[in-house]
Amino acid sequence: MKLHLNLDGDNGMPFDACLTNGKVHEARQMPNLCQESGVIYAMDRGFVDYKSLYAIELQGSVFVTRAKSNAAYKRTHNRRHPKGGPILSDVVIELTGPATKNIT
Repeated sequence: MKLHLNLDGDNGMPFDACLTNGKVHEARQMPNLCQESGVIYAMDRGFVDYKSLYAIELQGSVFVTRAKSNAAYKRTHNRRHPKGGPILSDVVIELTGPATKNIT
């Protein structure tokens, strides 16, 4: 069994969940769990379904993830963040690889 979960970061409480068998990849549950607008979705780098990530952007939300080491991208700008804090880098990027060209 695998639990796919939306967690409210303000109070640490889950607000939406899907239970699947252990063979269902997390990216397949993104359309079920990523439906809110105006929120930030934080996910692991296993979520490389670019169409689903683009859908998050189109609905007015943003996503944060760790990029795969072979991801092709260009940096569009750096965001300010407090020095000496837990955030090492806050960068907005544009994906440039062939898998991201025909998503629209």
